[in-house]
Amino acid sequence: MNFRTVTSLVALLILPDSSFCVPPFIKDGIAQGKGSRSSIEEVSGHSHEPRPDAISGLIQSEDHNHEGIKKVGQADQHGSIDLSLSRLENQHINSAIKERITGKSEDALSLHHDQEKLAAKQAEFHSMLQSFADTEEEIEQTFFVAAHLSNHPAVQITDPDTKILASVVDRLRVVHNVLLSIHGTPDTLPDKSLIAKTQSSVRLKAFTDNAVKIYDEGVHDLFQLVQTPTYLPPAFYHLRLASNSCILQTLAYLRKYKLIPTDLEESIDSTLKSPAGLEWIARQTQEAFLPDSRYSNRFHHPLNEVEFLENHPQLVQYSHLFKGLEKKEQDLVLFNGLKISMTSVYRHTYQTTGYDPVTICTAAKGHTDFMEKMEKILLKELQPGHHQQITVEDLSEVRQDILNIKNFLMEPVVGPETDAVLEHHLMRYSFLILDFLQRKFGPDYMEKVGLSNKEHNTDEFQTIFAFMKSTGRMELWRVILMDYGWFLMKRTTFNQAVPPEVWKETSASLWEQLMEELPNYMRISHRMDQDPKWEAILGKNLYVHGFKWHWDYEIQTLGGYLDDFLALARVKRGHSIDLPPSYYLYDPPRTS
Repeated sequence: MNFRTVTSLVALLILPDSSFCVPPFIKDGIAQGKGSRSSIEEVSGHSHEPRPDAISGLIQSEDHNHEGIKKVGQADQHGSIDLSLSRLENQHINSAIKERITGKSEDALSLHHDQEKLAAKQAEFHSMLQSFADTEEEIEQTFFVAAHLSNHPAVQITDPDTKILASVVDRLRVVHNVLLSIHGTPDTLPDKSLIAKTQSSVRLKAFTDNAVKIYDEGVHDLFQLVQTPTYLPPAFYHLRLASNSCILQTLAYLRKYKLIPTDLEESIDSTLKSPAGLEWIARQTQEAFLPDSRYSNRFHHPLNEVEFLENHPQLVQYSHLFKGLEKKEQDLVLFNGLKISMTSVYRHTYQTTGYDPVTICTAAKGHTDFMEKMEKILLKELQPGHHQQITVEDLSEVRQDILNIKNFLMEPVVGPETDAVLEHHLMRYSFLILDFLQRKFGPDYMEKVGLSNKEHNTDEFQTIFAFMKSTGRMELWRVILMDYGWFLMKRTTFNQAVPPEVWKETSASLWEQLMEELPNYMRISHRMDQDPKWEAILGKNLYVHGFKWHWDYEIQTLGGYLDDFLALARVKRGHSIDLPPSYYLYDPPRTS
């Protein structure tokens, strides 16, 4: 690889900055016009039209069968007896035949089920190996660039981080190789594995036992490595998520198919489900999106809704961890994610505005006070031997905080030092706190906190809450879709293109989710327009008034976002492409 190639690689690593999820109307106003389109047929490529020929054939077949049914007159008694005996005999014969057919059918179904399970296991196995191959290649390329551009600080890696990445490759290779040696490929039967074959020989058994020891130590090392922090520069920060995901994918495969000792499995499980482990999961998912990293773009930032963690294509392995938790453990992960996000955003707001940190903290004090108190309540629920549900008494300390947050959402009152960006964050976090409580305690969460029906069961509050939820969901699916488009383009650029059948299926699902939320928002917006009382309500809540105006416009431009996604998803390696309008840091002026 010559110096020109190395320089080109470095140039590809320099990406535009990303921004927090602040609507354009808050910043520089809204640009004009993206083309509208309501179908993702270009993405999914599937047709769902019915097949009338098949339905017609089925009807004709049934009609033909009925032609054999004829009227029969009365038969004599002897004929009736013969007919009855014949029927009785046929019943026994048919029963025997049916039992044999049923038995064979069950065997066939069982065989088919086993074949499906084996196919799924083989697919997971090959995906695990491919993930390792991709990660190993990326790490080796990174070491090469860092070594040949030693005078460029932006692409230098510290010695501790170099050792960590090298250890990731080494430990994964050891575990995968020994796994194949002692357990074989996914279709290897237990009695055909190396462990089973060497039990009769003392010498061979000693060899196998040593391999198993190396294997167990390798698995243990992998779990330690995934928890070890790194301090990679932005240009190589994506390696953190890639290596962690690769390790987690391997551990998930080994745990699923019982390929590690029980005590090691229990140790991993207890660590992940501890308060520290749950906080670690939340932090990894929130800090995976770094400005100026390889995949950084306008939409490359974390959100706090559960759907983000469960559906973002780059968080697949963390999503698997999350879905394997109990409900109260999931709740703590989401709470920690909200707390991490809130702390980061308020700190960032202070750094970019230059406001007095005391002023910023005063504006957000209702949030920080609630989070501090609520964390203690949630941690108590996870204490060993604690089986009681959280009670009204437990929540008494946060009751007033919740009421204040609800009132702020209804009628935000901010001082002159609070700009539109900070107000947006205050409103979003007010909603997200209440949304978390609803997920945690159910739709009657206000009563469970100890507040009366009148505090929240008003049409005004329910509508504003529904409005914030709907706009949040539309933004969520749009952010995931557009971030995925940039990811696909970068993977193609670095010769790791995602297969079209994979990205088409994924993007079709994301677009469908966005389209499903659209009618819900339109219903809420239409009601605000038609009901005379909402003119006065929106006059008191200028944030919701402006946000509604923003989204009334955005829903008309969603087709333009789809066009821009497809422009990146379909890019060919080596071909130049103009940056689609949606990916500008700020919306550019439109000429039409």
